[in-house]
Amino acid sequence: MTRLLRTRNLPGMVATGLMLAAASISHAQTYASCKGFSEPLSKNNLHFKIDCLEAWFSEDPAHLTFSGMPPGNGMAFGGVLEQNNHYVSPFSLPAGPGAIPGLSNPEPLDYTTGKLPSVADGSLWSADGRLAAVFSTNGSWATIGTLTVMSKGYKDGHRTDHAGVQIGCNRLGPLCTKQIFGLHFEASHRSLETISFYGLGPDSPTVKYVFHQNDTFASIRAALPLTDWLTVESGAEFRLTSLPPITASNSVNGNFTAATVPGLASQPGFGHYHIALRTSPIAILSPRTDDQDDNHTGPLMKPYVQFTFNNSAEYHWYSAPEHSASSFQQFVEDSDENIQLGTRVRHFVQVGDAKTGAGHFWDSILAKTCGDKNIDWSKPADYVLKVRQPCGFGDLDLVSHIAASRTGPGSTVPFYLQPTVGGSDIDSRLGLRAWPDYRFRAPDAVFVQTNYILPLYNILVFYDAGTVGSTFSSLSFAGLRQDAGVGVALSLQGHIAAQGFLALGAGHGPTFGYNFTKFF
Repeated sequence: MTRLLRTRNLPGMVATGLMLAAASISHAQTYASCKGFSEPLSKNNLHFKIDCLEAWFSEDPAHLTFSGMPPGNGMAFGGVLEQNNHYVSPFSLPAGPGAIPGLSNPEPLDYTTGKLPSVADGSLWSADGRLAAVFSTNGSWATIGTLTVMSKGYKDGHRTDHAGVQIGCNRLGPLCTKQIFGLHFEASHRSLETISFYGLGPDSPTVKYVFHQNDTFASIRAALPLTDWLTVESGAEFRLTSLPPITASNSVNGNFTAATVPGLASQPGFGHYHIALRTSPIAILSPRTDDQDDNHTGPLMKPYVQFTFNNSAEYHWYSAPEHSASSFQQFVEDSDENIQLGTRVRHFVQVGDAKTGAGHFWDSILAKTCGDKNIDWSKPADYVLKVRQPCGFGDLDLVSHIAASRTGPGSTVPFYLQPTVGGSDIDSRLGLRAWPDYRFRAPDAVFVQTNYILPLYNILVFYDAGTVGSTFSSLSFAGLRQDAGVGVALSLQGHIAAQGFLALGAGHGPTFGYNFTKFF
């Protein structure tokens, strides 16, 4: 009898339980939030305990993490030691426009030189670093060290924006940008006990096989912002993979050969090089109004919708000098078109303005939506809403990913480097959430997603579609697998850190799953 509910594993159920309990976490906290954590739980100190939990997983310079382990390798847990001086490097800048789903704060952040350390001559020189170690319940582990160096040479500058307003920027010759040139160094090693394999191609059977994978990486990347919304990047990496044989009955090495699974017999070292263009323009749709702080009549709100278009186009070269039959090239496109739906308050509202129970209920909804949850409802003169206060009505994300590989005569893409669609891939990128992790594998892949996060409690609604193919021309709309579902998202410091979800569409009833965003 087919089960109606399929679960990835028991730790996933625990993880999603934590997400449901803390779905409203959104702002950065400090360890000072943990005072009195051991006191008995009560309604008054619950939010302090939640703040403390967030501090454990976000406070600098040392904090805990669930991130950093590819899916299918148990529940990960580890520690991070990092020093982030600022957010002006393209590598350390917070993802997206810096807003929290359901708690919009669309004002662009200030990355100008006035916020940064400087040397005597006024030029910039700074660095951010991170060390992390993560271990999982199935014996997998990973270590990583990163260093991002921001260059000398920038000067404090100003320029005129499209509205004729003088704004600060970091000047390097003719360039005057909010972000600055950065060099990113990274070295890591990971030992993965369980990676799933279902064969190659879009029609692979549902039989699951497994293999071990050990990876060592060392890389350098350089990113130069040309404008506030356009960055050019290039990088070089050495990567070495080994696939230790295992004795399990469903092992890949015991059920396949190098003739059917390229890369199974030997794994050469790769020189990996890439160039990329990344764009992140922001557009705000909101009518201009002259709203004074003492407004108490007139329209309550005006629309405030922010569009952020995060796109990248990358070209990669994977060169295996000692085994040219494994060399290949790959084009990768990623996009995340984000729409923050919100309003701005045009006249203030006080507790005493609500004359009925329905009015009090409506005001309480507005207070939660607009981020003010500490109102004393017994004081008629206290503010429920203030003029220009932002209110968020959710985030809509339109996501796409394309990977197209190209091989020379007699060469093939090793199976462990082929993109996958289904559940999460080895980089914790979500694909088809109703299918198992790594379900479909081939040299070429495509998927699209729509995600909407409701403002209250970060409730998630989503739709996925994707497929893989042996050639790019074999990818078609007719072959797309599709799913949809609902879930809950957990935010830390304003960014989605994890998701728990129920997905439908794979033909076997609802699938329960979870995903931790890969932060390193």
